[in-house]
Amino acid sequence: MFYSMSKPHNCWHICTEGLQDRLIFRDREDFIQGMNAVALCSYKAPVAVLAFCLMDNHVHIVVNGTRDNCVRFIDAFVLRLAKWIRLKYGETGPLRGVGINIKNIDSYTYLKDVISYVHRNPMVAGICTALSYEWSTAGTFFRQKSSRPGLMSISSLTARERRKRLKTKYKDIPPDMVLNSEDMILPESYVLARHVERLFSNAQGYMFSINTNKDVNLETLLAAPGRQAYDDSALLTVVPVICREEVGSADFAKLDIEDKCKVAGILRKRYGASLRQISRVTGLRRDYVSKLLGKS
Repeated sequence: MFYSMSKPHNCWHICTEGLQDRLIFRDREDFIQGMNAVALCSYKAPVAVLAFCLMDNHVHIVVNGTRDNCVRFIDAFVLRLAKWIRLKYGETGPLRGVGINIKNIDSYTYLKDVISYVHRNPMVAGICTALSYEWSTAGTFFRQKSSRPGLMSISSLTARERRKRLKTKYKDIPPDMVLNSEDMILPESYVLARHVERLFSNAQGYMFSINTNKDVNLETLLAAPGRQAYDDSALLTVVPVICREEVGSADFAKLDIEDKCKVAGILRKRYGASLRQISRVTGLRRDYVSKLLGKS
């Protein structure tokens, strides 16, 4: 066994920094490749997957295992996606230099908060509710197990069929992994759902947690020694949340000068954002940000 849920410090939050000038996933086919990459690379590393969310320009994945295996996993994941992008779109080095954060999780409370935060990403981005987002594990937990048409297990495929459907030469893939009609490996066939469900006790507790915003915890979730506490993608997700909670409107561009100053001040004080970073994530000129905050 390569995981131990009796020790929460064996759990890790892995995330890539949001790409500012391009996307990782551009269409449905890309997202399906990303979903399969999580499953296949977790088997290869190996790490046990607890939760994940694939956004168009970044990913969040929560796993259990050794740190060395976490590095092997995310390196394999990024390499696999880069190869896919290169072959499909003809781009050279599409993910070269992408930033990767691996943050240790040291308590069950922290683990619950991380999993909830990961699943809230589509909600914060204004895409849809957590449970209706296809490219995450949010809907994997506390669901009725039922058979669906078009499903097939890995064990039912020949080696040739497996290579063709999954675009991999990996051998001995766990036979209990299940594909749907789009050749996507279903998270429910490999994610440690029972362990996650125990963390939240029941469906009501789980729903309450993923719908309760704790953006103040992002500093703990995403901070890394020797670097800025937040990357731009993290702040981009919290700006509309701050706007909505502090001034009642999620659209920063439509705020008056007083409210913009208030939001900029929160980014500065709560999240330690620099003037240049505040300028980037809000779209305000740096000299204007300096005037708003009374900084030279």
